[in-house]
Amino acid sequence: MKILIGSLHHETNSFSPEIISYENWVKEAYREGSVIKELYYQKPHAIGGMLQALEDSGVDCQVLYGLDMTRYGASGGVADQRILDVFIEKMTAYVRENSPVDGILLSLHGAMQTTGCDDPEGAIIQALREAAGENVLIAASTDLHGYISDLTIENADIITGYHTYPHVDQYETGYRAAKLMLQKYKGQPLHMVKARIPMLVPASVYSTNAGPFAKLQEYAKKCVADNMISDYTIYQMQPWLDVEVGGSAVIVIGEDTEKCESVCVDLAERLLDMRHALKPDQKSIDEVIDIALENTTGQPVIIVDCADSPNAGASGDSMEVASRILARDLQIPSATLLIDRPAVAKAFEVGVGNKAIFKLGATIDPTLTAIEAEGYVRSLHTGEFRCEGPAYRGMVQQLGRTAVIRFGKMDVLVAENIVCPGDPQIYRAFGIEPTLYGLVDVKACTSFRMAYTKFTDLIYETDTQGSAAVNLKRLDFKRLDKEGFWPWNELNDYQIHQLTWSR
Repeated sequence: MKILIGSLHHETNSFSPEIISYENWVKEAYREGSVIKELYYQKPHAIGGMLQALEDSGVDCQVLYGLDMTRYGASGGVADQRILDVFIEKMTAYVRENSPVDGILLSLHGAMQTTGCDDPEGAIIQALREAAGENVLIAASTDLHGYISDLTIENADIITGYHTYPHVDQYETGYRAAKLMLQKYKGQPLHMVKARIPMLVPASVYSTNAGPFAKLQEYAKKCVADNMISDYTIYQMQPWLDVEVGGSAVIVIGEDTEKCESVCVDLAERLLDMRHALKPDQKSIDEVIDIALENTTGQPVIIVDCADSPNAGASGDSMEVASRILARDLQIPSATLLIDRPAVAKAFEVGVGNKAIFKLGATIDPTLTAIEAEGYVRSLHTGEFRCEGPAYRGMVQQLGRTAVIRFGKMDVLVAENIVCPGDPQIYRAFGIEPTLYGLVDVKACTSFRMAYTKFTDLIYETDTQGSAAVNLKRLDFKRLDKEGFWPWNELNDYQIHQLTWSR
C-alpha cells in the first residue's frame, strides 16, 4: 500500500490585524521528504500516531513523505493565499509523480483562513481528490476546534478530531485516522456523517477534564464501546473565525448508516442543549490583583488573559495587565509576557545588567494597551525551550530572540514570537519560576490548566482586551450570519436536520 503524508496547520483568528506572510511562514515551516519522519516519528504529534498505526497494521506500507508546512503551536491572523496555493501545488504534484497511490494521510488544523479562501482544508482535500481519483482513500486528523465544511466531508473518506481540550491526544487522533483508513482499505464498509450546529462558544468555558462537555465526550465514548459506531468527533469551532457558513459539528463513522445518523443527531442535540451552561465567569484585572494582594496560601495567583492568547490567534502584544500592575505599584513579584520585536532588539542593544526606557506593547495591534517605563535587562536568550506538556511534551519550541526585562517587581518575558503560552516552560526556561511569583499572567484559554493546576488552585478568568475576546458579542463579525447563531440567537426552535454524508 503506497501512502502519501502531508501536514498544514494554522488556527486563524479573523480579528487579528496581522496577515501571515508567505515569506515569514516558510522561514518557520517548510519541510519536505524524510525529514518529516525524523521530526514526528514516535513523537506526540498526529503524524507520529499515523506512522505507528501503519506499523501496527500488518499491511505492507510504502510511505511517501510530501510537504509539511505546520507552524508548531502557532495561531494568528489570516494567512497569505500563496501558502495554501503552494501546499496544494506541491501535494498534488506528489500524487501525480507517484501515481498510483492508495491512500493519503493529512494532518490539518481545520480552522485556517487565507486571504482568498474561507475553507483551506476543504480546498486541499478537494484538490487531492481530483488529482488522485475516486478510488484513493483520503483520511485527515484535525483539531477539535476545526471548521468542518461539507466540501471536506464530501471529498474525504475519514476525518478524525481531537477528543481532548486541553489537547493531549494529537498522537491518538492521528492513529485513529490511519487505522480507520486501513480498515476501509481492507474492505470494512465505513461510512461518515456530519451534523452542523449553528453555535459558537468561548474556548475558555469548556474542558474535557470536567463539566458538561466532558460528560458529552464520555457519553460518545460509550457509544463506541457499545459498538454502535466506530469513531466520533465533537467539534467546537474556534469562535474567532469569521466565515460565512461556520458552526460547530459532530462527525460519526461506522458501518451501520442508520446507527451513524442516529448517534450523530443525538450528540449534536446534546451539544446544542448545553449552550446555556457554557458561559464565562470573568473578573476584572483589579479584582484579580486584589486577590493576589490578600493571598496567603503560598500558591501563585493566575490571571487568565485569554483575549490576548497567541494560541487563539490574538496578537499577544497587550500590556493591559502590566499597565495595571505598574499603576498600582504592586509590591509582590509578578510576571507577564508578550511579542514585541522592537523591544527585543533594544534589549539586545542595551545588554544584560543595564537599564533603559522601554516602550512595550501594541506593536502588532495598535488598539491595545502599551506601557513606557524604565526597565532592567535581566537576561537575553535565543528563545529555545522544550515543552513540559502534557501537550507537545518534549518537543522543542522557538520564540526567536527573547529578553527578560524587570520593571519594579514585575518581570516581562519579551519575545519575537510566542508559541505554547500555556506551558509553564515558556516562563521557567528563561528564569521565571511561576511558583515563586505572587501573580502570573497566562495568555491562554484552557490549554494551560493541566500544567498549572498541579501547583495552584487560584486561577481566574479575566475580562481583558484582545482579538480572542471571551465575550463574542464584542467582536465585529462581518461574514457569519449572526442572526442564525448562538449566542446572538437563542435557537429555541432549532432542529438538527443538516446532515452531510461522505462519498
